[in-house]
Amino acid sequence: MINNKIRLLLDTIIEAIDSHNEISFIQSKILPGYIETTSVEDLHEKTPGFYLAHEGIGDTMSVPSGETDIVVRLVAYIIVVDKVDSLVREKTMCDLISQLSILISSNRWGLPFVHPAVNVVSQDLHGLSNGYKSDTSSWRTSVSVLARASDLYGGEVNPVTGLSLRTITWEQSIRVGDDLYKPDPHFPPVYVYNTMESQKDSITKPPKHTAKSVSIENKQLLIEPAIDESTITHYALYWGLDESIKIPEQPVIMKKEKEGKKLTIELSQLGNKPYLATHILVFSQNSFGEMKNNISVNYPSNLPLES
Repeated sequence: MINNKIRLLLDTIIEAIDSHNEISFIQSKILPGYIETTSVEDLHEKTPGFYLAHEGIGDTMSVPSGETDIVVRLVAYIIVVDKVDSLVREKTMCDLISQLSILISSNRWGLPFVHPAVNVVSQDLHGLSNGYKSDTSSWRTSVSVLARASDLYGGEVNPVTGLSLRTITWEQSIRVGDDLYKPDPHFPPVYVYNTMESQKDSITKPPKHTAKSVSIENKQLLIEPAIDESTITHYALYWGLDESIKIPEQPVIMKKEKEGKKLTIELSQLGNKPYLATHILVFSQNSFGEMKNNISVNYPSNLPLES
C-alpha cells in the first residue's frame, strides 16, 4: 500500500513538472532505475534536467480514524550544463530553483492522501567529486543522497566541467491504512441518473480527488481536472481567508460542471472580492457531498476584479 502510494506521488510530481507552463526541463525522470539504464553523457546532454528520488521514511503518527500518517522524504536533483557561459548556467539554475521551490511548497499534487509539502530546502552540491563527506546529522546530505549526486556529476574519475548540480529536498506526509469511519459497504448505495451518459452511476460518498491544480493567468482562473473525475460532477469555488478556510457565511461563488479537460473561468464572473478574502478555494463535489480537502490559489492584491 505505502509503496504504491509513494510511486503514484512520484509519478504525479513528474507529470506536474512536465505540464508546468513556466518551468522548462529537457528531461524529467524518476532517478532510481533510470540512472542504471542510461549513460552520464546522455544525462549531461539533456539539460536542464530534473531527477526525482524517494530518500526514505521519517516519522509516523497514528490519527483518530485508525489510519497512519507517514513522512516521506523526497530529493529532486537539478542539473544544468553550459561549458561556454558560466553566468548563463548559474542564472538558469537560480531561476529553476526559485520556480521549483514555489511550486513544491505546500503542494499536495491533487492527491487526497497526501499532505502539503513542507520543509523545502535547496542546496548547492558543487565539488562532490573532491573528497566530499556526508553530514550524518541530516538526511538531506546522507551518503545515499550524495552518492546519487556524485553519479550525476560524473563520478570521481572524469567529473564533467561546466555543470551545476543542486538539490531541492522536502518532506511530504502520506496517509495510509483503513478509515474506521468510512461508509459501510453493505449500506444501499445512492443511484444518480446521468442524462448525459444515459446510465446509472453508483455514488455513495463525496469525491475522492481534488482538482490537480488551479492558477490565475491573464485575468482567467484555470482549473486542471482531477486525475480521476469518475466521482466528481462539479468543482465549487469559494472565497477563502487562507489556502483552506472558507469565509464564514459567504456563499459558494459558483459551481462549474466538469468537462474532462481544463476549465477556464473569467475573473469577472466571480463577482466582487470580499475584503477578507486572500484565496480562491476549489472543492470537488457530487450529489453525495463535497470533498473535505481542497486546492487553492492566492488572489493577487494588485489584480482587482472587474465590475
